[in-house]
Amino acid sequence: MAQELKEGRISLLEMPELPLKADWKLIWLKQKKHSPAVKAFIHWLSENRKEVLSKHFPTLETL
Repeated sequence: MAQELKEGRISLLEMPELPLKADWKLIWLKQKKHSPAVKAFIHWLSENRKEVLSKHFPTLETL
């Protein structure tokens, strides 16, 4: 929606109770056995979450 905001095709409405804040979680079954690649990705993601958010979801920083 970043492009639509920039072009003025949509706009943000100011609401006292917004934006809603939420924590995102990665979940899986306890008995699930992860491959080394998945384990490495989860570890990397936990260490680099701020950079990932700013690079891939820059609009979230302005809300």
